[in-house]
Amino acid sequence: MGLLLVVAGALILFDIVEGFVSQLRAGEGAIELGLRVLDRVLLLLIIAELLFTLQLSSTAARSPPSRSCSSGSSRWSGGSW
Repeated sequence: MGLLLVVAGALILFDIVEGFVSQLRAGEGAIELGLRVLDRVLLLLIIAELLFTLQLSSTAARSPPSRSCSSGSSRWSGGSW
């Protein structure tokens, strides 16, 4: 998962730089340049969040469930409702 995140980030960063340079050479306005960079940075953040979420869910699926308290040590074990 980490490698996939690095590859996706590198490709998007390359696209940001390449697009920025090509729009500067074409004489695009500052607003268009800013919107393109903002668009690509937000895309990078969305992909990072998705991959992080997938990594957490796959890690949780592999690990055994943990118990928050044991049956005899809970302070509520002897109480009545």
